[in-house]
Amino acid sequence: MDHVSRISVILLLLCLVSLTVIILGCVSDRSPYAFLSYYTYELKIKTSEPITNATFFIPLPVKNGVPIVGMLSLKEDDFKKENLLIGIIRFPPGLNLTGTYPVQNNEPVYLKISSDRIYLNKTQNSEYIVHIENLTWRRTPLLFTDTLNPINNEIVFLPKMDFSPSTPTMINRTSAHWIEYIPIKSPQKTTIYAEYSASSSTFVDVSFSIHGSNGWRYSDDSGGGNSYWDYFEWSHTGESHGWQIADGTYKAAEGVYPNMDLPEWQKTINSTRDL
Repeated sequence: MDHVSRISVILLLLCLVSLTVIILGCVSDRSPYAFLSYYTYELKIKTSEPITNATFFIPLPVKNGVPIVGMLSLKEDDFKKENLLIGIIRFPPGLNLTGTYPVQNNEPVYLKISSDRIYLNKTQNSEYIVHIENLTWRRTPLLFTDTLNPINNEIVFLPKMDFSPSTPTMINRTSAHWIEYIPIKSPQKTTIYAEYSASSSTFVDVSFSIHGSNGWRYSDDSGGGNSYWDYFEWSHTGESHGWQIADGTYKAAEGVYPNMDLPEWQKTINSTRDL
């Protein structure tokens, strides 16, 4: 599911909740409601020709050292496909974390994929795609996903190298009802292990992403949302042996944020703080 489709799903859900509120006649003020957080994880592996004696170690999205997507813990069964051996590995052999970006209370976890022969060609309907979504209705906006500083507080891929995220900077408010920041977009690298034999013309592509977002509605049928995104891709032609570098992009502070100082937000926070 692409970025536009994810937004459409969130907006549809929020509109359905909004319609329910209107039917019940609860539109007397501009109170925020229908708080949700939404995550999407996707892993793709493609090969243009067969590869043999293959082993991959690919970073998983982690929070506090646990591979997870939203409220869903990742299991080996989530990645199983015929002819592939799957494992979840915390310290793959030969991994070197020297000089990587430090994230307190978090560490990398890798997915291991191995097989004597792999042919993941889309035209033969055998492309390897793992797509996992998780939507959580939040009882209070205090539990929103931290899309301003996800690297230290949310689900991301580790390790990160050549990475230096900036701090979100608030820009002039375009509305009294929300706050906007200059979106962060930072280049980054990570390590993947790709060991396989192949012809000199074989093209292999590995990509993986995690996207997290928040959304809410107001009782006047307007709404808002914000998000972050962590993405990597590695492409190679010919056979590969050992640890490789994948390039990526880290995005944060996209969208609009509630102005929590407004009375309607303070009222909501106070009423839900102890739930």
